[in-house]
Amino acid sequence: MLTPASLEELKREALDPERFNRQAKLQLFDYAATHQAAPLLRALADLKFNPAKDPAAHLAAIETRLYADYRTKDYLEVKRKSDRHGVNFRNPLNQTPLMVAAWLGLDDLAGWLMANGADPRLTDNWGRTPLQIALRQAYRSESFARRKIGKLYPLLAPPDLKLKSEGRLVKLDAHRMEYFLINSMLAVLQDIYREKIRFDAPAFQTGDFVHALQFFPDHVIPPHRKHRTALTARLAGHEYHRDDPANRRLFLRVGHGRYILNPTLELDVGGEWVNVYDLFHLRELAREEKDPAFRRAAQFILDWRDRAAASVPPAAAGQDGFRTGPFQPL
Repeated sequence: MLTPASLEELKREALDPERFNRQAKLQLFDYAATHQAAPLLRALADLKFNPAKDPAAHLAAIETRLYADYRTKDYLEVKRKSDRHGVNFRNPLNQTPLMVAAWLGLDDLAGWLMANGADPRLTDNWGRTPLQIALRQAYRSESFARRKIGKLYPLLAPPDLKLKSEGRLVKLDAHRMEYFLINSMLAVLQDIYREKIRFDAPAFQTGDFVHALQFFPDHVIPPHRKHRTALTARLAGHEYHRDDPANRRLFLRVGHGRYILNPTLELDVGGEWVNVYDLFHLRELAREEKDPAFRRAAQFILDWRDRAAASVPPAAAGQDGFRTGPFQPL
């Protein structure tokens, strides 16, 4: 099972230029292609591991091989393994059956798993819950948003989201739009970094949500919440520097209409408080990343968080390292 700790060992084995361990490279490629871990794919490609040069061409075959149990009628093998090992057992990529069901859009299996005790708060190696995995698929695929997320969202959404903002406990109920926005941001943080860094700093704009939410069923997001003005009001209402006693400081504005998660925000993960940017290993990604723009943007977040933790007043919006320029919708 590729936990974050064992992944480091696999990377050392697979990326050792002095030896060619094809099995290790294949295992690392499966992981990197599935999770779209760009630095790992580039490292494999640099070692002449040719599949890493075009991972998208191999993704369908990887999913067919890794998730064969999920392609059978009635999911008998998945259910058998759940009975034997527990409904939250992990596969080699450290995913639970509920995470895989969310990934593949299998609402019938997700319903069975939830009815049999599956835990929707468990996270994968990138800190994503099953709900966030399903949301990521919906943001990436119009078809998934239209056909799958409507049934998956009510199944996978825990009743609340527990956070710490500036050391203050915050509990967001599932019906609140802030709950949806934070889960959405956590779902696509990795994609935002990879896509938007090509144009400017990685941040969210209301247009990113407006574009995607037009395909979400109304029972997931009501029509009045899909509009740009409504989304802007939610983001601005809980922006770090806003002077308002109701402000929960969930977001940081880094430019006009551009927001990221508050770098000091922490989530309750298995009873432990974890910083949101540690969930997807931002410091490690920045250390491995060759793109200087990526490293600068990551360092901005890490430095901002450290200053806030040290009680040094962080800079106001757009004044500390994020460039300006056009964005493209995710």
